[in-house]
Amino acid sequence: KKYIMAKFVIKRSGEREIFDPMKIEESIRKAARDANLSEERIGDLIDKIATVIIETAAKKEEITTSEIRTRILKELDVLEPVVSEVWKKFEMEHQKLS
Repeated sequence: KKYIMAKFVIKRSGEREIFDPMKIEESIRKAARDANLSEERIGDLIDKIATVIIETAAKKEEITTSEIRTRILKELDVLEPVVSEVWKKFEMEHQKLS
């Protein structure tokens, strides 16, 4: 897919990197698989959520990772709350490690 979007993502460290919509898809896919969703449902979620994120990013020159995360979780809370919970649990476990 070809999108018009933000050119840069600002990470928590302040580092800028090129916006890559595939990272959004991969993050959603991982959480959805961990929540045992079917591949078909995962595809639907990715299509719906990636579209929202890309539309949000398209209005900006740059977007922060926290803004992307908040937007993804907001959509997941509505569309598939179990995936949102898996995502948050994963983050909590990784914060303990770092």
